[in-house]
Amino acid sequence: MKPEHPTVCVVGGGHSGATAAKYLLNAGLDCASFDSRRYPLGGPGSLASEYFDAFIERHRIAHLMHTGVGVDKAVRLPDGVWEVSLHDGSSHRFDSLVVSCKPELVAVIPRTPGDTDFLGRTIHVSSYEAPADYVGAKVLVVGFGRAAERLAATLSRYADRVLLSCDPRRKETVLAPMGGNVRAAAMLLHKESRRDALEGFVRGKLRVVGEPVAFEHHGARFCDGTVEPVDVIIYCTGYNPRFSFLDEGLQRAGGRAFSLYRRMFRPEIDNLLFVGPFLPEADNSHSVAMQAFLAAEYLTGEYALPDLFRMRLEEDSEWSASSARLFSGSAENVHGALASYTRQLNRELTQGRRRARRNARRSPVPALCGRIEGLQVVPASSGRVAGRVAADHVTPARGNGSLVAQRDQAVAPRQGDAAASL
Repeated sequence: MKPEHPTVCVVGGGHSGATAAKYLLNAGLDCASFDSRRYPLGGPGSLASEYFDAFIERHRIAHLMHTGVGVDKAVRLPDGVWEVSLHDGSSHRFDSLVVSCKPELVAVIPRTPGDTDFLGRTIHVSSYEAPADYVGAKVLVVGFGRAAERLAATLSRYADRVLLSCDPRRKETVLAPMGGNVRAAAMLLHKESRRDALEGFVRGKLRVVGEPVAFEHHGARFCDGTVEPVDVIIYCTGYNPRFSFLDEGLQRAGGRAFSLYRRMFRPEIDNLLFVGPFLPEADNSHSVAMQAFLAAEYLTGEYALPDLFRMRLEEDSEWSASSARLFSGSAENVHGALASYTRQLNRELTQGRRRARRNARRSPVPALCGRIEGLQVVPASSGRVAGRVAADHVTPARGNGSLVAQRDQAVAPRQGDAAASL
């Protein structure tokens, strides 16, 4: 007889992965977590490692945590099933995939007409080393975030001249010294950049320009038609997240990487979820726990997503609001942003439970793979092989109807609940 709910592969066995495993197990889901690190948190004997072990023991999830064996590739087959290839050469199939590891960050360098003709040096800020390397150079810094502001201000003390190229909307309202009030323009910069920026503006070594529309052999042409000589271009244009085990086509939508609903769901792929990767690392335990709880509710049919049109509409709205905060310079601090996001998830949970009741609480992911069997388990942080786990130890025993009773009593994690997450 096939299981009632889908099997779940959790990629990542650290903070987010262990929290995801806890809530998936509590929901009666058959799951397994994989992490290439033998010690997902801290080193042997460290306080972090001991706390991590205590969390795993308290929630009885050691049999789910496969440490020292990572995921090489996760391929979504035509029937929607995930074929997961591990570092040890084995391959297993799961009904759904939960990604709980941090992505690689790939530097973004936008393409501009003529960029291959430019004869100077072009780098991303990730390759920047020291300002002394740019003494006497004419430097163009492309970007409109804090990193670009700080870098341009610092380089103005060393370079012959620094041009800070930013979005025209930001140029008009935040960094335009052309109006004559140089001090006011500099004060709008981040406090770490103000002194250097003010000196650079006064001495004429720092200027703000529009976006480059084309490059020439030794210069750049800007959106207002002006051409400036340039020796070095430094891009402060951010990073795209990337997971090496996922196909590239699964990681992009609408021309940008990881366009997600509520930072968790890919609208077009109903059995790919993200718990933890796209949250700030500082003080995020409660938000991770809320994501893990919502993932478990979703996979058991207790929570239902809105329709595709609504998800894309709100997804695009969230993207625009985020961009607006960047342009205005009024981004919330990390703690406030996480608190706001967690409240949003709570509202989403309430609305999604109503939708699920209308949908007869059917899981959106069919259970096609059967139970998880035959996996070799290395208890997290201990480094000892525990042997093969019998199938009836992977999920809690339950009789007919007991699962429904358990789900009716499921309560979302509360702020400050020590047992909710790490």
